[in-house]
Parts: sequence; C-alpha cells; structure tokens
Amino acid sequence: MKNYFESPIEEFAEYLFASDRIGKSFSEEEKAGILSEIFSIAHNAALEESNSGIGRDPVHYIRERMQIEPVKKTVIEAYSDYVYPDNIIHLYLNRIEELYLDLKDALSSDISKDHLINIILIHEYFHYLEKNKIGDLSAKYSKKGIFGNKKFTNASEIGAFVFSRMVTGDPEKYLSNGGDR
Repeated sequence: MKNYFESPIEEFAEYLFASDRIGKSFSEEEKAGILSEIFSIAHNAALEESNSGIGRDPVHYIRERMQIEPVKKTVIEAYSDYVYPDNIIHLYLNRIEELYLDLKDALSSDISKDHLINIILIHEYFHYLEKNKIGDLSAKYSKKGIFGNKKFTNASEIGAFVFSRMVTGDPEKYLSNGGDR
C-alpha cells in the first residue's frame, strides 16, 4: 500500500501489472490497451460516484450501500477486503494502524487516520461496483490456460487504485490536509 501513496498513478498501475503472473503474459501492445481500458472504466465510475456524493462523506455513502465491519486483529497481510455476494467490507484495524504509523513517519507530517480509512473504503467500494455494476475486471482480462481461464487478478486492483485516486486526489494531500483537494 505504501507504493500507492508514493507513486504516480501510471507507475503504480505498471507495477501491479508486472507483478501479476497473468499480467506478465500480455504483449506490450495488449498491456497498453488493457491499462487504457481499466483507466477509462475506473475514471468513469469515479465521475459517476463522485457526482452521487462519495467524496463528501465516503463512510456514510458506502454504509448506505453495504456493510462495513471493523476487525480488530488479523494475521492477513491486507488492510481490508470486500466479500461478495454479501456486500461487506472488512477493515483490518491492526493492519490499518500499522500503515497509519508507517505513513505518519514516512510523510513526516500529521495525517488523518479517518482519511486513510476513507481511501481504503473507496478502494474496496470499487470492488463492490465491479461485482454489482461494471463487471469483474479480473475476469474480463483473463487468459486461457491448460486448466481453464486464469484471471488477471491485478486488473481489479489497478481499477480500484485508479478509482480511489480519482475520488480523493493526491493521497498525500488528502491525508495531510483533511481531504481538501
């Protein structure tokens, strides 16, 4: 998640693309087309959801559509996850606290934990949109293998990353000045 805060949007998308086993199997031309499509889908979703009010109060906006369940302690490496078809976001509070402290040190400034949670929730909300509205990007960009289709799992993560950046703007500014863009 730190790369999310430190990298330009295109650079982090390239990193996620290259770190996925299936992502590595696409040609440069295919990769450019896929990234362009993902950016467009996420951008359009961000515009639509922003017009509906997600940026004003993400927690309230998301709670109107699904459950948010804080989990105090987990050994999972993730900060959160989205559960489909139950439409639940789990927030792993101990992992979020670790990230908060790391970012506070790395950014050398006072940051808002509430806004960090907003970024995480907005990211997971994109996965909700994938399953309930726009279609699963990981499945859309799958490849046939010997044992069936293999999903390009990071396609969904790239979409969620772009979506959250489009809604909140620059993450360092969003975290440090209370969300004023």
